[in-house]
Amino acid sequence: MRHHFSSGSVVSSRFIAFLLYFRIFLLVRFRQGPVTWSRIQGGVSAYLLLGLAWSRAYQLTEQLHTGSFRFVSRPANVEQLSAKLSYFSFGTLTTVGFGDVLAVYPLARSLAIAEAMVGQLFPAILIGTLVAMALQSSPSSRN
Repeated sequence: MRHHFSSGSVVSSRFIAFLLYFRIFLLVRFRQGPVTWSRIQGGVSAYLLLGLAWSRAYQLTEQLHTGSFRFVSRPANVEQLSAKLSYFSFGTLTTVGFGDVLAVYPLARSLAIAEAMVGQLFPAILIGTLVAMALQSSPSSRN
């Protein structure tokens, strides 16, 4: 059963926009200065943006190569496809892996592996960066 939900160029431009926004967001959030609650919230927001960006990459992959993902219940429209791939993305990012969506096409599998790795590395790097920033800005570290 073949399906075509929307143009791949729309999804790819959304994916690129997400990545650019993510980069700008990180640059602003992690410039020098004290660690604030706002910076912590920014790190969490960046992590969530990663999940959304990957869901768009999965959607583009599915639209370019129908059947890249196996679903327990096939999505009937673009909204359902987007919801199911967002669900898959956040399950992969957090390495929970729910099991009712499965990447079967090699590119889809590679994207899922990369997302799972980033899902583990990003929080570790974020916490390390925030701790280093807090130590640099503390009064005792300036002596």
